Amino acid sequence: MATGYIRKRGNRSWQLTYDAPRGGDGKRRQRYETVHGKKRHAQARLNEILHSLNRGEYREPTTITVDEYLELWLRDYVRPNLRPRTAEGYGTIIHKHVLPSLGQIRLADLSPRHIQSYYSALLDRLSAQTIKHHHTLLHRAFEIAITWELLDRNPTQRVRTPKPKPSPARTLSTGEVRRLLAGARQTPYHVPIHLALYAGLRRGEILGLRWQDVDMDANTLSIHQTLMHVRGQGYIWGEPKSEGSRRTIAVSPATILLLRSHRERMEAEYAARGITAVLEQVCALPNGRLMKPDALSRACRRIACQCDIQGMRLHDLRHTHASLLLSEGTPIHIVQARLGHQSITTTVDIYGHVPQEADIAAGAAFARVVDTDVGKMWAIDEG
Repeated sequence: MATGYIRKRGNRSWQLTYDAPRGGDGKRRQRYETVHGKKRHAQARLNEILHSLNRGEYREPTTITVDEYLELWLRDYVRPNLRPRTAEGYGTIIHKHVLPSLGQIRLADLSPRHIQSYYSALLDRLSAQTIKHHHTLLHRAFEIAITWELLDRNPTQRVRTPKPKPSPARTLSTGEVRRLLAGARQTPYHVPIHLALYAGLRRGEILGLRWQDVDMDANTLSIHQTLMHVRGQGYIWGEPKSEGSRRTIAVSPATILLLRSHRERMEAEYAARGITAVLEQVCALPNGRLMKPDALSRACRRIACQCDIQGMRLHDLRHTHASLLLSEGTPIHIVQARLGHQSITTTVDIYGHVPQEADIAAGAAFARVVDTDVGKMWAIDEG
């Protein structure tokens, strides 16, 4: 039966002492570990270690640092298994934020206190929602460390993250929609902005849309691929975000008319420039090159500001599409299908609020029904 004991080292600091399995020479091998927090946390950690010793599952603490481990995790797990854009985002968070703060700590010594202090320091410059993304990344990374037998516990499990404040989706009014479309009309970004508004497409879906995905007779668009741009890798064609994102949606005749005119204009532009290799993308630049996703987002914000629409992002046009559909009484499962949400829960979580106009109309409709019935009852009673 494995044994060990706890010794207080300082304020909220405890040293665990226990015997590891004897080596080939039969000599005793005493091990030490420091735990920060309350004594009950130290006792829980010691119980974990002793339990693993008694079951024959104990692993020697590794000497690898957090810096070395996260680089391995990025190389051997993240890049082969996650979407390129996600991998790029994880790499940015790790190199810009995590490693300068936690990188030199030995992986086996990383404690909830280290991570809690890291989150507290981040609050000075990052939002609670962004810190929650950091927490998700670290939790996933250390779960893989357990799988790779480099850790026997996840140090993020007892860490509290700041509570994000809910930020409602930005929805444009019909007047703002008209101003935005008018402001974009003479720019290369008119069609992408129109598709975000009229079809509710994501940015990558807009840029990945090909002419072969447009059925001008049936008035439909089919989403089969996305386009992203990753630093150091260039343009990457990807699969839609989820299986539900692979979809065919109906669009208005006005959208099809715009696309026909756009195609004719692009072909004339290519001919005038002597471009023979015509891109199959619907949304491309007049010089025949692909449109960068970030450039599209910046252009959308710039055009919105010029139209006196403040604080608008390209993704807000997708929110506007959904919100206007719901305000007109479109069933939420239809909105889910158009947006390409895998689960209707996602749609309800984002758009489940009742628009004020719809709420007023519902209250008036209820009153009309009830008042009519009550009036009939009074007539019967008086009769």
